[in-house]
Amino acid sequence: MGRRFRWFWAAYAVSAFGTWLAFDAFALIAILALDAGPTEVSVLAAAGLAVGAVVAVPLGPWVEFRRKRPVMIAMDLIRFAALMSVPAAYVLGWLSFAQLLVVAVVVGAADIAFTAASGACLKALVRSEDLLVANGRFEATTWTATALGPPLGTAAIGLVGPVASVAANAVSFLLSAAGVRAIGGREPRPARTATPPRPGAGDLLEGWRYILASPALRPLFFNTVLVSGLIMAASPLLAVLMLGDLGFAPWQYGLAFGLPCIGGLIGSRLARPLLARFGQHKVMLTAGTLRACWSLGLAFIGPGPAGLFLVIAIELGLITCMGVFNPVFATYRLERLPSDRVVRALSAWSITSKATVAAMTGVWGLLAGLTSVRTAIAIAGLLLLATSLLLPPTRPHVPTQERRPGITGKATTRMSTAPALDPAHTALLVMDYQPAILALLPESDSEALLGRMEKVIAAVRARGGTVAYVRVGFTEADWAAIPPTNRSFAPIAQHRLMHHADLDTAIHGRLAPQDGDIIVRKIRYGGLSTTDLDRRLREHGITTLIIAGISTSGVVLSTVLDAADRDYRLYVLADGVADPDREAHDVLLRQVFPSRAHVLETAELHTLLRAD
Repeated sequence: MGRRFRWFWAAYAVSAFGTWLAFDAFALIAILALDAGPTEVSVLAAAGLAVGAVVAVPLGPWVEFRRKRPVMIAMDLIRFAALMSVPAAYVLGWLSFAQLLVVAVVVGAADIAFTAASGACLKALVRSEDLLVANGRFEATTWTATALGPPLGTAAIGLVGPVASVAANAVSFLLSAAGVRAIGGREPRPARTATPPRPGAGDLLEGWRYILASPALRPLFFNTVLVSGLIMAASPLLAVLMLGDLGFAPWQYGLAFGLPCIGGLIGSRLARPLLARFGQHKVMLTAGTLRACWSLGLAFIGPGPAGLFLVIAIELGLITCMGVFNPVFATYRLERLPSDRVVRALSAWSITSKATVAAMTGVWGLLAGLTSVRTAIAIAGLLLLATSLLLPPTRPHVPTQERRPGITGKATTRMSTAPALDPAHTALLVMDYQPAILALLPESDSEALLGRMEKVIAAVRARGGTVAYVRVGFTEADWAAIPPTNRSFAPIAQHRLMHHADLDTAIHGRLAPQDGDIIVRKIRYGGLSTTDLDRRLREHGITTLIIAGISTSGVVLSTVLDAADRDYRLYVLADGVADPDREAHDVLLRQVFPSRAHVLETAELHTLLRAD
C-alpha cells in the first residue's frame, strides 16, 4: 500500500501503544496522588467520556471541509500539551482533581475529532480494494497494544511514579504528529459544492441524520454502540468480582485480560481469507453474532485456577470474534459513507458510543448496588445476546446478472449481450471530470479514474468516434436565476460556488479537449437539460452515447434517464463513473441502469468499437 500508508500506520501504532500504556492512569493518579475516593474516580471516568463527547459535537462539521492531516496533527499536539500539563503540575505540586477532569475532557474531544479525521484520511489514502487489509493491520496493532501497554504502564508507575505513563502517552502523540506530517504528498482541500462555509444546527446533526437514514448503516450503528456499551459497563464490575469477592491477585487479573488479546491478532489475520471465501455480509453477520455470545459466561466464574481459566477462555473467544468483525465492519462502513460526510458520520458514531459507555457504566454500577455484581454482569450478558437481532439479517437484493468488480470494489452488473459500436455514430460523454468534483472522491480513486479515462478517450479518438465534454459552472446570471426552492443548487448560488472561470471548474488537464471535440457548460445535474448538447450530437449524426462521469447519482443518473427518453442507445462505463456515496453507486449500476443502458467495463469497450 506504499510508503504513505506505512507512515500513517506508524503514527497510529505509536499513539495506540501510548494510549494503552496509560490505560487507567488517571484513576491511579487520582487514587495515589490525590487520595480520591471511588465516587471521584467514577466521576473522572464517566465525565471524561461524556463531556468530551458533547464538546466534540461541533467539531465534526468543522473538520469535514478541512484538510484532514492538518486537523490530525493539531489534535495530536493538543493531546500532547494537555497530557504533559499533568506531570508538570505534579512535579510543581500544583496537580488537582479539577485539572485531571479538564484534561480528560480535552483529550476525549480531541480523540473523537482525530478518529473521525483519520477515517476520512484513510479512505482517501488507500485504494478501495485495500481498505480491509489496512483496517486489519490497525486492528492487529490495537490488540497488540492492548496486550502489552497496561502491564508495561503499571510497571512504569511502580518504578518511576504515578505520572510516568501519562508523560509517555503525551510523547506518543507528539511522535504521531510527526508520523502524520511525514505522510507527505498533496492533500486537496475538500470541495464545498453544496455546503455553507459555517456549519449551522443542521450540520451538527448531519452525521446522525445520514446514519439513521441509511438502511445499511442504521442497524450496525445501534448494534455496535450497544455492544461496546454493555461490554464496557460490565468491565469495572468484573474487576470488583475478581479482585474482591473471588480474591484474585492483580497479576492474575492482568493475565486474564492481557493473554486473550492474542485472539485479536488471530481474528484480524483471519478476516481477509474468511471474507474471500464467505463474503462480507456473511462474515460480518456471523462474527457479529458470535461476539455477543461470550460475556454471559463471566457471571459464572469461580475462584482458583478453574475460574481464571474460564475468564481467559471467554475473553479469548470474545476478542477473536471482535478481531474478525471489527476490520470487516470498519471497511463496510467506510465504503458506504460519502466522502463529504465521513467525518460527521464517524464523529456522530464515536460521540454516541462514548456517551453510551459513560451512561451504561453509571447505570450498571447502580444496578450492581441494587442487586449484586454477578446479577448485573448476567443482565449485561443477556442483553448482549439480544444485540445480534440488530445486525442486518439479509443481503441487499442483487439482480441475477453477471457480477464483476467495478471501481467501488463491489460487484457491478453488465449486460452480456452489448452490441458492437459504430464509431461514426458514437460519442463518448466525459462529464464533470473537474478538479472540484474529483476532490469529492478518495485521491487514489480519482487517480485511477483519470488513468482509465485517458485510455478510453484515446481509443475513441483513434477509432474515429466523437468526444464530448460536459462541465458544470455558473455565471452571476446563472446564480441569480436559481430559485430558493432548488434544494441542490440554491446553496451553490447563495455562496457563489463553482464559478465558471475558476480553475477548479475547468476540465481536468489530463483529459484536455482537442480541436473538434464538443464542449458544453451546464448549470444543473444533467448533461442534456441545460445545454445544446443534444442538438450538436444530432448534427454529428450521433445515435449512441458512451457515458462516463462523476457522480453516478448526479450527472450520470440524470443524463442516462434523459438520454434514454431521447432514444439514444446507451452504454455506461462501470469503472468510468464514480460517486462519493458507494451504496448509491452500487445500486444504480446493479438495479437502475441495466434497464436503460448496457453497463460494461472500460476494458470491454475496445472489443465493441468497429470501423465502418
